[in-house]
Amino acid sequence: MSVTTPPPGAPVAMSSSQATAGAGASGPQMTTCSCGECQGLASVVRPRFFAGQVLTEVDLMALEGYAKTLHRMHNRYLHGWGIVCGLDLACENCGEGIVVNPGYALDPCGRDVVVPTAQQVPVGTLIADCLAAERAAIPACEPPTTGPPRGCDTDQHWCLTLRYTEVPMRPVTPLAGTSTSTTRSTCSCGGNDSAGNCGCGGGTPATGWSCTCGQGGSRSTQACGCTQYVTAPNLPPGCEPTRVAESFELGVCRCDGACCSLDSALAGTLPMQLAACVTTIRDVLTRRISAGQQRAMLDATFNQVSNAEQTRAGMCQLYDGVLSLYQSNPCRTTCQLPTELQQIDFSPQANGETNLLYNQRLTSGTQTLVMLVVAYLRDCICRALNPPCPVACDERIVLGCFTYSDAQVTQICNLECRRYAGSFVSRQYWLPIGPVVMYYLGELCCFPLLGSRGVTVTRFLDELDPTGNLRRVVVPDNFALVKRWPEQARAVLAKLTPAALRDRLSPSAAAVNLAALQGQLAGDATDALERAKVPVESVEIDTPDAVPVSRLGVVGVVEPGTAIRQYVYKGRVVGFGPALEADAAPAPAPDTPAQPNPANSG
Repeated sequence: MSVTTPPPGAPVAMSSSQATAGAGASGPQMTTCSCGECQGLASVVRPRFFAGQVLTEVDLMALEGYAKTLHRMHNRYLHGWGIVCGLDLACENCGEGIVVNPGYALDPCGRDVVVPTAQQVPVGTLIADCLAAERAAIPACEPPTTGPPRGCDTDQHWCLTLRYTEVPMRPVTPLAGTSTSTTRSTCSCGGNDSAGNCGCGGGTPATGWSCTCGQGGSRSTQACGCTQYVTAPNLPPGCEPTRVAESFELGVCRCDGACCSLDSALAGTLPMQLAACVTTIRDVLTRRISAGQQRAMLDATFNQVSNAEQTRAGMCQLYDGVLSLYQSNPCRTTCQLPTELQQIDFSPQANGETNLLYNQRLTSGTQTLVMLVVAYLRDCICRALNPPCPVACDERIVLGCFTYSDAQVTQICNLECRRYAGSFVSRQYWLPIGPVVMYYLGELCCFPLLGSRGVTVTRFLDELDPTGNLRRVVVPDNFALVKRWPEQARAVLAKLTPAALRDRLSPSAAAVNLAALQGQLAGDATDALERAKVPVESVEIDTPDAVPVSRLGVVGVVEPGTAIRQYVYKGRVVGFGPALEADAAPAPAPDTPAQPNPANSG
């Protein structure tokens, strides 16, 4: 259910309570999702004008439609949809509703939704209308959900939504005749008769109207002396609105877990697309191939055929899976079937074919199939890196969710189910890198290096180094520290070359892989480490979760001479960690007294 707000910019202020009462009088209304109005890309037609052209409302509306379509398409596909700023929810001081603070948002159609003033939303009335509509089997809340269990007084979780709407305003009678001129109403366009304060001044369809808006024969609302804007939700025949107010509706919907889940928030994003690629490959490898066949094919992939029959049977199943990937899967980017599929031979061992040649044939075919699967996975991931055009059916914007219990709002969460548009305002608010950089650039660029009495070097140095410690370090020994900076910079650059980085990051041939020792008996792991000249200390722990968070590094390898600790649980190694500093190296020997230098004696 929703509440339509008054048109923005009305000369006479209208309170939120009046607007709510007026909207609630119409009763529950069914709202639908009109995806076709704003979804999908379409070519834009621009009107063209020329001298002597007779302009009609069709030409002017085409110009308006062109500008409106471009603007909304720009919002949808460049900035996305969601809240730009503001629109946070707060508790109402005296009442059982919610206050929506002013703000600006872009809806899924790219339309601008502006809330210029704070709005008081009677969520209790909206929830009651929603529940009544559910009981009447009217899908008034999208998506349609079932009500709470009967006889259970539980807290209800709801979300407050914002929707774009248009309100026609300032209706007038057209000067030119229309197809409906013979059926015009004798009532004014504003809904009042000739005696009304803002009605037509009289007349008939045959003689015409003496006033189309108010008193004085003027077509302008303000010139007629009207005290307020005239909205026209249901115009009588022969009346046309001259303004369309872009307004908004506030409503509620259930938070049933679908919109409030992480899967819903990540739907259509790159992580989910990458997960879909991996899932597709996993289904091909696991659904068609048994566990024994998988082990046999894994051995054949690394040039070791352990079971020829299992390998051959797995090849047949994998071949069908790879063929389906390259033929029917929509994620494929290879336009023709790879020629390698035609070169695979998984026929039984022929007469006269040695076991060596047969195993080589199976190994070659298995490796080819595995590489085709890897190639498909790579193409699927690369294809997923291209952002698709966004698609969103629901035209509402969720502002936040709240808990409603005992006819009272008990808790509000502004960030639940909320989505933000890609605006520079929000980025600058979350990551104020720009203001910080500009501040220091302003300090650097606007510092007065030259004063009215000459160069203010002393002031500059005092501002830069108020304690003087930096100058005392730099100046001694004829600026020896400054002279060493180029040498140190060259040494740092030499360490950043690809070859140097590779040498530093690559373990040596004598390095020990700790991952291979994890899970083994503590004695076996200790013997293996001692043979590799890696000092090790065993520590008994009560639970595997007691292993410290500290790790030896990203790659679980250690060089000979590196002291480590192994954590043992029930006789088996469950983790490794660095040794304590006191255990890693012996305490240094006490300093010996300095010997006198013979050259300085005497």
